[in-house]
Amino acid sequence: MKITRNIIMAAATIIAAASCTKESGSEYLNLSVNGYTFGWAGSDTLRVEVMTNAGEWTAEPDNPAIKAEKDGDEAVITMQPNETSEYVSGTVTFTAGGLTRELYVDQMPKSYDGLLRDFPLSGSVAMSPNGKYIAYMTQTLVEGDTYKFEPWLLDTETGELKLLEEPPYVGMGMTNYDGFRCISNDARYIVFENNGEAVNAMTIDGEVYDIKTPDGYVDAKIEAMSGDGSVWVGFVKMENVVGYYPCRWIDGEPEILDRPEFMIDGVTPVFAGTMARGCSDDGSIIYGSEWDNMLLVYWKDGQLVNIGQENGEIVSSGELIQASGLKSESQNTSISPDGRYVGCKYGIGGTNGAVPALVDTQTGRYQTMDFDGTVLTIGPDGTVFGASPSFGVSQGWVLDFDNNTSVALEDWLQQEHGITINGGRMITDVSSDGKVLLGYRMEVGAMGASYPYWFIRLEK
Repeated sequence: MKITRNIIMAAATIIAAASCTKESGSEYLNLSVNGYTFGWAGSDTLRVEVMTNAGEWTAEPDNPAIKAEKDGDEAVITMQPNETSEYVSGTVTFTAGGLTRELYVDQMPKSYDGLLRDFPLSGSVAMSPNGKYIAYMTQTLVEGDTYKFEPWLLDTETGELKLLEEPPYVGMGMTNYDGFRCISNDARYIVFENNGEAVNAMTIDGEVYDIKTPDGYVDAKIEAMSGDGSVWVGFVKMENVVGYYPCRWIDGEPEILDRPEFMIDGVTPVFAGTMARGCSDDGSIIYGSEWDNMLLVYWKDGQLVNIGQENGEIVSSGELIQASGLKSESQNTSISPDGRYVGCKYGIGGTNGAVPALVDTQTGRYQTMDFDGTVLTIGPDGTVFGASPSFGVSQGWVLDFDNNTSVALEDWLQQEHGITINGGRMITDVSSDGKVLLGYRMEVGAMGASYPYWFIRLEK
């Protein structure tokens, strides 16, 4: 079996996510790279620039398969061939003065004939519904406190990388445009993200698309799109009015979707509004939430189904009124490709408790299970991927609602596909054919927990 290698070699050249910002007048220790996945053959060479004013630095691996050597201001990292069927991981700890930084290293097993990639720590990542393309950003410390942001497009079938033309808001200097929200199957439309929120500009090959807003509305945010790019979903604001209005765009033309008029008590008008978050591959099923209580809503062919309110209840504690029920937050991929299932959680008002929930948009019914966590996404065959706990997640799971059972993601991959990975990984998106899984992983270092993205193509 042969592993596609060009992505691995290209990654060694372009990954440049600074681990922290230099602070004037204080000691610093920065690395040009925070994480990297090696191929099994041991032919990769990763060069890490070490930037410090704290004196001489050292680099110590915690795994004998990893070798780290100094070459001027760089550390040269290599790994021995991995002839086993096991996924290898380790950490290289850099020390200068009293400062430490960690480089996370992974290595694919020889037995794996797909593609697996850990992305840099900076920025969010988006995958096309068919799984062919993944868009991500690198952030390079150029000089002083100046950063260079570069948008990249990865072809998961070939491993090829393409540097996208830079939109007007990406380039030199600090910026909040640090990632991506969604992308069409042919990568014609790509939505950049602004510090956690989708921005109102899309670009590919240097072409910028203006997003229309209905008369009297402003500040459009695109959250997701259909595979062919003909349907976009998101939300807008009405001029001089508080609160969000759900919106869909068909071939670029905006249409305001119905939203709940009142909160769950049937009396209090909706204040924060309603957002559309994600959609099926054909755009016919859209889901989102009434943002005052985060109760789930969805639209079938444009018609509102207020399922969160229909199946929720009010919980009173003194003067505080909260809602229990099906709740959805800011994830934009918590839906199966065909739109039949929407994943969320059933939250208990007045508490922080919640259990995973799965809504069937064909029947209007939902299921819950005895599990501390939430649903992240659903595959085309109905496989449900979740995480626990709901916030500060540290473990990915595959959930079986019918049997009320769960299995750790790494165990499921080993059992179903014979692939060995390390723990602390979650799946947040699955391609329409089920062959490509995208998610994030938890890494804990000296600076605390971080959640960089990763993906795996199960077969070519």
